[in-house]
Amino acid sequence: MSTPDTPDAPPRPARRWARAWPYAVVIVVALAGSALHAAQYTQLSPFDESRHIDYMARLYEDGHVVELGDKLGETAMRLEACRGIDLPGFIPPPCAAKTLNPVDFRDEGYDNAVNNPPLYYLVTGGVATAVKATGLSDNILDPARVMGGAWLALGLVLALYAGELLGVRRVPLVAAAVIFALAAEPLLMAGTVNADSASVFAGALTLVVALLWERRRIGVGWLLAAGAVAAALKMTNLIGVGIVAAWLLTQAYRRHRWPEPAGTNAGADDGGEDGGEDGGEDGGRTPREYLWAAGLVVAGAVGVTVVWLAIAGARATIDALDLPSNRQFYEPGFPWRTFVVRQNVFSLFPPVDGFRAPVLDTTMNQTVGYAAELLASAVMVVAALRFNVRDRLGALAAWAGVLLLVAGPAFILSTWVVNRVIFEPVGRYGLSAIAAIIVVTAATVKGKVGTVVVSLFAVLVACTVLGTLAFS
Repeated sequence: MSTPDTPDAPPRPARRWARAWPYAVVIVVALAGSALHAAQYTQLSPFDESRHIDYMARLYEDGHVVELGDKLGETAMRLEACRGIDLPGFIPPPCAAKTLNPVDFRDEGYDNAVNNPPLYYLVTGGVATAVKATGLSDNILDPARVMGGAWLALGLVLALYAGELLGVRRVPLVAAAVIFALAAEPLLMAGTVNADSASVFAGALTLVVALLWERRRIGVGWLLAAGAVAAALKMTNLIGVGIVAAWLLTQAYRRHRWPEPAGTNAGADDGGEDGGEDGGEDGGRTPREYLWAAGLVVAGAVGVTVVWLAIAGARATIDALDLPSNRQFYEPGFPWRTFVVRQNVFSLFPPVDGFRAPVLDTTMNQTVGYAAELLASAVMVVAALRFNVRDRLGALAAWAGVLLLVAGPAFILSTWVVNRVIFEPVGRYGLSAIAAIIVVTAATVKGKVGTVVVSLFAVLVACTVLGTLAFS
């Protein structure tokens, strides 16, 4: 038996670094991307950032959870007036104005983020308020934006851990995490105030909890809690919960059809020393246990969603169609044609490329973004075409693709059923699928050539995006 001092056994600090370096890399990339983005993009995002700021500010300034009918408060109005907003054709009131009136802002100043549960705003607002109280910032906007990077970093750490649990090699995992963390949609959310900022974390948390339960490290009740937390951060995180639930149901069928212990992950590469700690072991769960787990994770998410929508509806002081942002999209008849429009069907497939801050709207950034989009799409399409119940990682990839395709039309249907309005779904609604996309993309990489290619692409993405933000 070798000792830590023999040549074939690296010293303990080296072993620690071998395990820790992937996490250190993704944390640095996420925080650097968020901070640089916030520094360069000083205007408010056109995606209702002032509304999210208002929700967050009023929790800590007034102890009030915004309700349907509330209009923007002083903090949000002042930030939009002084920072401006990245919205052509609209000019907010001047920063020097002594008093600000909500009706002078978009949509008559109504806060339209009211349907979001308060968890994201409680956590992000708590951090932002604490940072402001220390004097490190004179406003809550900048620390809240940097907190978006922390949400992304946590999500990437959990995605890497999920990959290791499934036996995926570390180098491709890090490369995939860098590629998709710096894609347009995840990066924009990590650098602005928006409830979608926590969606990568929500999806990754749900996946990790499912894998830890499968390996008998935690109880099944944690799946109920994970689904509830995901939905409490934002209800569109039901997509990530749905991917995990569908994957658990697939494992139930696999166990029913082939009851012998699988022992290893048929879909994972043989990582050797660079592989995951469990080699993809599934813990020998029974079909009934998988069914129970899938039901609990969905119950947690759906339960929170239904309860919060009921609370939000009961607290409303106006009808939903009184909001100008709803009224302009009112559709009395069933929206048959919207379900076949390309940008609706593929709006979330995959949820990586989209709106960019002006500083990042360059040809090179668009090119690497398009390549990342193609990479994610190819992985999910191939997995669906080669679907095999016994291929655990292939099943995860296929279900991610299916749920992201279904989610766009489902979102349109849900908004029409609830309020008779039609909203075009956008990529950021699917960010809870990013963790699964990272894992399955890394698992697709085979051999040294594939590892070198995906690693070089990750370096190119990092140099392009971070370089543009740092030196533009």
